[in-house]
Parts: sequence; C-alpha cells; structure tokens
Amino acid sequence: MGAGNAGLTAAATATRRSKTLLSERHNVSGGCATSFMRGKFEFEVALQQLSGIGTKEQPFILRDIFNNFGIMDNFLCL
Repeated sequence: MGAGNAGLTAAATATRRSKTLLSERHNVSGGCATSFMRGKFEFEVALQQLSGIGTKEQPFILRDIFNNFGIMDNFLCL
C-alpha cells in the first residue's frame, strides 16, 4: 500500500494491533496531502476540503476516525 491519506490511516490503525511497515515509492509520504516544487514555484496538491466531519450531534465518518485516534481535540473550529 502507498503512504497517501488512506494508506497512512490504515497503517495508523494497524499499528494498534501489530508492528506495521508502510512503504512508499515516492520520496515523501502523504499522496494528495503534499506539495511539490517546480523551479521557484510550489504547487499544493493537497485536499482543499475535509468533508465527512459532521457535527457533534450528527457525526460523520471522519469525526469518528479522528476521535478514535484521539486527535479530534486538535480541531478547534469543528
């Protein structure tokens, strides 16, 4: 598996149960959550929006994932 958003999430989940090796053939991990340079210009290829958070009253899947990893508190505005 690659080390994009889905691969990083899967690897983080798998490390809770066993040792995990995540390999990436590119020189950086992150997939669509990265940027790259061409000359003096930097191009961001990252996701521009996180959908699927929902609200506290009606949570969607990403809110549950972030809660499971204990990082939901890092998002002050959500």
